[in-house]
Amino acid sequence: MQNILISLTCGILASLAFPGANIFWLAWVALAPVIYFMLRLPARSAFYCAAAFALGFMGSHLIWIKIFGVLPWILLTIFQSLFILAFFFWGRFTVLRSRYWAGLFLIPSLWIITEWIRARGMFGFTWGDLGYSQYKFLPVLQIASLAGVWGVSFLIVLFNTSLALFALSLTTKRNIKSASAGLVLCVLAVAGVCIYGNAMLAMPVNGDRIFKTAVLQGNISQDITGDYLYFMEKSWSVYTDLTLQAAKEGANLVIWPETTVPGCTGLDSYVQGRLKNLSEKTGANLVVGGWDESLGQVYNTAFAFSRLGIADSYAKRHLVPFGEFVPARKYLPFLQYYRVRADNTSPGSGYRVMQFDGHKVGTVICFESAFPEIARTMTVSGAEFLCIITNDEWFGKSAAAEQHFSKSIVRSVENGRYTLRAAATGISAVIDPRGRVLASLPEESKGMLRRDIMGVSRVTFYPRHGDWLVCISIIFAFFATVAALLRPRSIRAEVEL
Repeated sequence: MQNILISLTCGILASLAFPGANIFWLAWVALAPVIYFMLRLPARSAFYCAAAFALGFMGSHLIWIKIFGVLPWILLTIFQSLFILAFFFWGRFTVLRSRYWAGLFLIPSLWIITEWIRARGMFGFTWGDLGYSQYKFLPVLQIASLAGVWGVSFLIVLFNTSLALFALSLTTKRNIKSASAGLVLCVLAVAGVCIYGNAMLAMPVNGDRIFKTAVLQGNISQDITGDYLYFMEKSWSVYTDLTLQAAKEGANLVIWPETTVPGCTGLDSYVQGRLKNLSEKTGANLVVGGWDESLGQVYNTAFAFSRLGIADSYAKRHLVPFGEFVPARKYLPFLQYYRVRADNTSPGSGYRVMQFDGHKVGTVICFESAFPEIARTMTVSGAEFLCIITNDEWFGKSAAAEQHFSKSIVRSVENGRYTLRAAATGISAVIDPRGRVLASLPEESKGMLRRDIMGVSRVTFYPRHGDWLVCISIIFAFFATVAALLRPRSIRAEVEL
């Protein structure tokens, strides 16, 4: 029971490393006791410890899901915990049949494979990926430009593993030299990453041309959307005034948040006319969040407006499950009692760069900013900077808004791009390619951020080569698993007890 309580506590402590509490250093030690238990205890006890850690970690990290109901929180916690349990089962099976040095690198490899799998498909989810806990620890975060967020997660778990194996060697009086060398190697690796990161932070950001941009945050509550006419006039009034203010300060590209334009922007000539006239009056291009409709399908869309009207558009492709669409809706009638849309939103046709008036903008809508491959695809396709529009009011007064915001910072570093983040009620920000927040607006405030940014054409290592670290980890894990299956039970590995 004591080991289970320790594991549960470690799970809760790991969650405190993330935005909200932001005790980032906890991520570097919180997994070590559970990895130790995974390798030291009998199978059943190790399972209970792994389950306690997984439920404690995901349950506390995702506590904000209770905004939508206790049942969704319980179900999502259990579902996401299954991935962590799979990691522990896989890790125990292979590492106990491996040599020390293989085990040291196998555990972080299996962890990032698990994170990568969690992010796949329509139910993909990246909350709980350890790399995001370091979004304020910029020296370490710089390796995301080489290996993505998975590289940061790998380094964190590698360090935890070295601690666990060192403790295991002291307990069993075996492999003390190897474990000591492994711990020293991991300390040096983290130090080396920090030196590299500080060098990157000291380097100037080179761009090709300057864009005079503004990010708007209207802070209009969703509580008034039931009164559509009031919401429509309020939205037009607030965002028109902020746009005029931005133009007065010299902005020629103004970003509105997600779904802030009332009506169906794609079909309503009145709405299009107002935005066209506003662009013409201010001399600024606008990127606005609205709705589009085609053949009975509704799309969450970003529109680019110039003085000539709609210049380009991008429809959100990766939708929020049970938020924007419900699989097998007719078989789940009880969902009407939760905060779920009455009708499904349709996904767009692909990830593409918006091009207008000489701009090449990688526009990412809300939930899409949680997935590295979306911004990466746009960067490789020629995006000079990233534009993330979102509406995070649904998160209420919880850590979720900051957790979502942290992903925008990681996307900036991964892609080496400035990022303009326009959030309806916060957190809006201008972020540089190193992940530094140049300007921001807090939650539940109205305002405008006016900043000059540089368009960047150089593509960093990670967008060019993609998830290479995950691919290497998959190959490594495959051969380690095969070797473990072929190894006779009578042969004891160096880390096995």
